[in-house]
Amino acid sequence: MSVRGGIIVVGAVGGCGTTTLAAALALAQADGGIRVLGLDGHGGGPGVLWGMSPDRTVDDLDAVRSEVDGGHAEQIIHRQAGGIEVVIGPRPGRSSPWSGGDADRLAAALVPDGPWVADCGRGGHDLARAMVRHASLVVVMSPRTVAGATACGEVVTMCGASRVLVAITGIPGEPDLSGRAFRRLMSTRMCVDVPTDPRGAQRVAAAVMPTGRRGFAVAVRAITDARDD
Repeated sequence: MSVRGGIIVVGAVGGCGTTTLAAALALAQADGGIRVLGLDGHGGGPGVLWGMSPDRTVDDLDAVRSEVDGGHAEQIIHRQAGGIEVVIGPRPGRSSPWSGGDADRLAAALVPDGPWVADCGRGGHDLARAMVRHASLVVVMSPRTVAGATACGEVVTMCGASRVLVAITGIPGEPDLSGRAFRRLMSTRMCVDVPTDPRGAQRVAAAVMPTGRRGFAVAVRAITDARDD
């Protein structure tokens, strides 16, 4: 299963599973080599999910902000088994945010020639917006609630991407909308369901791709199919 170009996963609200979905998307294509970028701006991301040591992070590029390039980015990559390259994002409170031209340069430096997935958390930062300009598909995760749908619409507008897919989840909190009602609120946006899948989430956290006909496995196939259409 391969994906041409990059996919960004952004959460309409916190705690709705963006990191787990981004990690699952990466695991699904690990054999072909993929770069995973944990750029949520709050110290999370797949690298943290997989228990990797934060000895090399985006913070290490602070000194070369004005000239950062692919060579600098190579120095902070964590290479894992299965062809996965992981970049761990800024530690919260450790450095000033990447913004403006600095964010644009870092985004260009981090994007590889091959496929990539970025976990951008809530996405409300310049680096996330810079990454969107390099992405082939933006996935916005939202809980199945009225508040989630409202926040989702705001994130979709903020991203300004040409291709956006909404991933509807049952977390966090108690859903108060049906999938059909949520889709009506989102108008004609492409939507996929991400069923609650605790076992699948445990497999992803153990860096094992979920399989089968439910949960994350189904969501990953739907997202990659949407990207390749």
